[in-house]
Amino acid sequence: MGSVYARAMSDLVLDSLRRRMRAIFSLYEDATATMDLHHVNYQEREGVLPIAFSLFHIVNMIDASFMLLSGQAPLWNDEWAKRVAPAINDHGKHRTVEEMVHQQIGDYGAFKQYMAEVFAR
Repeated sequence: MGSVYARAMSDLVLDSLRRRMRAIFSLYEDATATMDLHHVNYQEREGVLPIAFSLFHIVNMIDASFMLLSGQAPLWNDEWAKRVAPAINDHGKHRTVEEMVHQQIGDYGAFKQYMAEVFAR
Protein backbone atom coordinates (compact mmCIF):
# COMPACT_ATOMS: atom_id res chain seq x y z
CA MET A 1 0.00 0.00 0.00
CA GLY A 2 2.84 2.39 0.87
CA SER A 3 4.55 1.95 -2.49
CA VAL A 4 1.27 2.59 -4.34
CA TYR A 5 0.82 5.82 -2.35
CA ALA A 6 4.45 6.83 -2.97
CA ARG A 7 4.05 6.16 -6.69
CA ALA A 8 0.85 8.22 -6.83
CA MET A 9 2.53 11.11 -5.00
CA SER A 10 5.54 10.87 -7.31
CA ASP A 11 3.25 11.02 -10.33
CA LEU A 12 1.47 14.07 -8.88
CA VAL A 13 4.74 15.87 -8.22
CA LEU A 14 6.04 15.10 -11.71
CA ASP A 15 2.79 16.27 -13.27
CA SER A 16 2.93 19.50 -11.27
CA LEU A 17 6.55 20.10 -12.28
CA ARG A 18 5.79 19.42 -15.94
CA ARG A 19 2.86 21.87 -15.90
CA ARG A 20 4.95 24.57 -14.20
CA MET A 21 7.85 24.14 -16.61
CA ARG A 22 5.45 24.21 -19.55
CA ALA A 23 4.02 27.51 -18.23
CA ILE A 24 7.51 29.00 -17.95
CA PHE A 25 8.45 27.75 -21.41
CA SER A 26 5.29 29.28 -22.89
CA LEU A 27 6.38 32.69 -21.60
CA TYR A 28 9.69 32.35 -23.43
CA GLU A 29 7.90 31.19 -26.57
CA ASP A 30 5.53 34.18 -26.42
CA ALA A 31 8.40 36.61 -25.82
CA THR A 32 10.56 35.27 -28.64
CA ALA A 33 7.60 35.33 -31.03
CA THR A 34 7.23 39.10 -30.52
CA MET A 35 10.90 40.03 -30.99
CA ASP A 36 13.26 40.01 -33.92
CA LEU A 37 17.05 39.78 -34.05
CA HIS A 38 17.44 43.54 -33.62
CA HIS A 39 15.48 43.49 -30.35
CA VAL A 40 17.34 40.47 -29.01
CA ASN A 41 20.81 41.82 -29.76
CA TYR A 42 20.09 45.43 -28.77
CA GLN A 43 22.23 46.80 -25.94
CA GLU A 44 20.39 49.58 -24.13
CA ARG A 45 23.56 51.15 -22.73
CA GLU A 46 27.09 50.32 -21.64
CA GLY A 47 27.20 47.60 -19.00
CA VAL A 48 23.67 46.30 -19.65
CA LEU A 49 23.38 42.75 -20.90
CA PRO A 50 21.42 42.30 -24.13
CA ILE A 51 18.34 40.10 -24.19
CA ALA A 52 20.44 37.67 -26.25
CA PHE A 53 22.47 36.89 -23.15
CA SER A 54 19.42 36.11 -21.00
CA LEU A 55 17.74 33.99 -23.66
CA PHE A 56 20.83 31.99 -24.54
CA HIS A 57 21.91 31.61 -20.91
CA ILE A 58 18.58 30.26 -19.66
CA VAL A 59 17.93 27.91 -22.59
CA ASN A 60 21.51 26.60 -22.63
CA MET A 61 21.49 26.06 -18.85
CA ILE A 62 18.18 24.16 -19.07
CA ASP A 63 19.70 22.05 -21.84
CA ALA A 64 22.85 21.34 -19.81
CA SER A 65 20.90 20.68 -16.60
CA PHE A 66 18.63 18.15 -18.29
CA MET A 67 21.52 15.68 -18.16
CA LEU A 68 21.36 15.71 -14.35
CA LEU A 69 17.72 14.61 -14.47
CA SER A 70 17.80 12.21 -17.39
CA GLY A 71 21.38 11.17 -18.06
CA GLN A 72 20.93 12.32 -21.67
CA ALA A 73 23.61 14.51 -23.19
CA PRO A 74 22.77 18.16 -23.89
CA LEU A 75 21.53 19.05 -27.36
CA TRP A 76 24.02 21.93 -27.68
CA ASN A 77 27.00 20.84 -29.77
CA ASP A 78 29.27 22.20 -32.50
CA GLU A 79 26.50 21.87 -35.09
CA TRP A 80 24.07 23.95 -33.03
CA ALA A 81 26.85 26.47 -32.34
CA LYS A 82 27.38 26.89 -36.09
CA ARG A 83 23.65 27.26 -36.74
CA VAL A 84 22.81 29.67 -33.89
CA ALA A 85 26.16 31.47 -34.19
CA PRO A 86 26.30 33.09 -30.74
CA ALA A 87 29.03 35.72 -30.43
CA ILE A 88 30.21 33.86 -27.31
CA ASN A 89 29.73 30.10 -27.39
CA ASP A 90 29.21 29.88 -23.64
CA HIS A 91 26.24 30.19 -21.27
CA GLY A 92 28.27 32.74 -19.31
CA LYS A 93 27.72 31.28 -15.87
CA HIS A 94 31.41 31.63 -14.99
CA ARG A 95 32.07 34.83 -16.92
CA THR A 96 31.82 38.47 -15.97
CA VAL A 97 29.17 40.94 -17.08
CA GLU A 98 31.95 42.82 -18.86
CA GLU A 99 32.56 39.72 -21.00
CA MET A 100 28.94 38.78 -21.58
CA VAL A 101 27.70 42.23 -22.67
CA HIS A 102 29.09 41.19 -26.05
CA GLN A 103 26.76 38.19 -26.38
CA GLN A 104 24.76 38.27 -29.60
CA ILE A 105 22.71 35.66 -31.43
CA GLY A 106 23.65 35.29 -35.08
CA ASP A 107 20.65 33.31 -36.39
CA TYR A 108 17.51 33.98 -34.37
CA GLY A 109 15.44 31.42 -36.25
CA ALA A 110 17.99 28.72 -35.45
CA PHE A 111 18.03 29.83 -31.81
CA LYS A 112 14.24 29.54 -31.59
CA GLN A 113 14.45 26.06 -33.10
CA TYR A 114 17.10 25.09 -30.52
CA MET A 115 14.92 26.52 -27.75
CA ALA A 116 11.90 24.55 -28.99
CA GLU A 117 13.90 21.31 -29.00
CA VAL A 118 15.25 21.96 -25.51
CA PHE A 119 11.76 22.72 -24.20
CA ALA A 120 10.30 19.62 -25.86
CA ARG A 121 12.57 17.25 -23.94
